[in-house]
Amino acid sequence: MNLAQRRAIEAECARLPTAYAVFIDFRRFDELCDLFTEGAVLNLDGWPLEGREAIRTYMHSRPKTRTTRHAVSNILIEVQDETRAIGTTYVTSYRFDAADEKPRNRIPFDGPFFMGNYQDEYICQDGVWRFAGRKIDAVFMRPAAYDVWNEILR
Repeated sequence: MNLAQRRAIEAECARLPTAYAVFIDFRRFDELCDLFTEGAVLNLDGWPLEGREAIRTYMHSRPKTRTTRHAVSNILIEVQDETRAIGTTYVTSYRFDAADEKPRNRIPFDGPFFMGNYQDEYICQDGVWRFAGRKIDAVFMRPAAYDVWNEILR
C-alpha cells in the first residue's frame, strides 16, 4: 500500500467518528446505524449492543427530551491493511434532559456530561468503510452523572 492509499483510508475512517457525533446529536439514528457493519458491537462503557439492529433499537429508544452534543477530537487512525484499521477518538459529551418536549433555543448546562474516548475497529466491505466495533470509555464525569451512569450499568 502506498502513502496515498494509506491517507485515503485514514480520511475515510476519520469521517466516521464525526458522522456518528452529528447523527446521534441530530437524532439521525438510521444514518448512524448505517455507519456500522451488520455484526458490529457498540460497547457503551461496559454495556455492549451486539449487531446493527440492537444499536438501532437502542438509538430509537433515546428520550425525545434529551439534547446532546458530542465534540470529537484527537482522532488517530492506524491502518492495519487495505480493509482494516483501528482508531482512537476523544469525546466530550454535553447532555440536557428536559422535563417536557418544549422547543428550546438555549439550554443551561454545568459543563460536560462526560469526557472520554472511543476505541474503534474499522472494516472496509464492498468499498465502504464502517465501524466493526466501537467501545466508549468514560474517563471524566460530573459527580451527578457518575451516580446516574453507575445505576444504569448495574
